[in-house]
Amino acid sequence: MPVIILFAGAALQRSFENSLITSEASQARLHTYAILGSAEVIGNELILPRRLQEPRFSQLQSGLSALVFDQNAEIKWRSESSALIDEALIKRISQSPPEPGTSSFNHQLSYQQFVYLYPVVWESEGQELRYLISILHSDRSAMEALTTFQTQLWGWLGALYLVALIVQYWI
Repeated sequence: MPVIILFAGAALQRSFENSLITSEASQARLHTYAILGSAEVIGNELILPRRLQEPRFSQLQSGLSALVFDQNAEIKWRSESSALIDEALIKRISQSPPEPGTSSFNHQLSYQQFVYLYPVVWESEGQELRYLISILHSDRSAMEALTTFQTQLWGWLGALYLVALIVQYWI
């Protein structure tokens, strides 16, 4: 019985964690599409509005930031909320773009950020313009949800185990 409870708990925990990560990736993808929808290419220049529709991109310490890099790994545009992003993380992001046609999502534990990278190739006036859109989201709320779930899960499974032991010895 204890082995079954242990495996069931581990499976439920892993499933919840995967669900959180999938949700974070999906939200980052939607933010990327919103940025692409507000972008314009004029001449050979990518133009983005100063403020995006999502208000958290304009609020410092909102936990949601965006950066757009050009093909030389230089920042072409950044959200106002990205002002406090660690420069080492920005450098790491700019130097590891995925191939066009693919995207990348990972959890930078040391920076407490989920990072979504989406390379874009625009053709303008016979030239290919390459950009990397990156969405960064603080892992704080996801980690709090995971910790709360783990505490409740293992608390209830522990109680279930104790009840099962008591019932087993009474029978």
